Amino acid sequence: MTDLAGRVGVTSRRSLLAVSGLLVTGSLAGCSFLPSMQTPESDVEEKMRAKRPYKPASPQDFAPIINAYRAQNGLPPWSIDDRLTAIATAYARHLADAGQMTHELQPYGGLEKRLKDAGYSYLVAGENLGEGHTDVQDAFEGWHHSPPHDRGMRDAEATVFGIGSAYRADDRYQAYWCLIFAKPRPPRVGPAPTSGPFEWGARLGSG
Repeated sequence: MTDLAGRVGVTSRRSLLAVSGLLVTGSLAGCSFLPSMQTPESDVEEKMRAKRPYKPASPQDFAPIINAYRAQNGLPPWSIDDRLTAIATAYARHLADAGQMTHELQPYGGLEKRLKDAGYSYLVAGENLGEGHTDVQDAFEGWHHSPPHDRGMRDAEATVFGIGSAYRADDRYQAYWCLIFAKPRPPRVGPAPTSGPFEWGARLGSG
């Protein structure tokens, strides 16, 4: 299983932990990749055989898991964001179709671009990716045991999340997962400016 993390981005896999950390806030933050840690092939295959049957991502199922964990760490709960769930589900499907685990799958681009294309404005946003997990509990456990992904789930500024997954039967790891967490930008108060520069930030930081 592989996991990628980020604010903007993170990915996780049980057999291979290839981690990338991204955080966007006000302006785009870069993605850095840490050395991967690979477990023996036989161990991977044994774990895959012992795993539970695949169950698609459900934000309603993930919410009590992530919020219990955040409460243990003295953090406020995340609310489900249907728009982020749609964005996360679509990206998981693209990853599965491509058979790739990356925060920058083309032509969809990184999290900053994907949120902008969807018209989603934020102050902070981040992303965890996973490959090979069977259900939301399994995905949570994979991210929890990867420090960069775990930091994302303990983000003190994010307030909402969306999660999605996609299944591909002919792929070795079969399931691709995407968790996006963010702090949405509050609605603009008063009349919109008629002219002037438009700023779109990152940690993603603002968007």
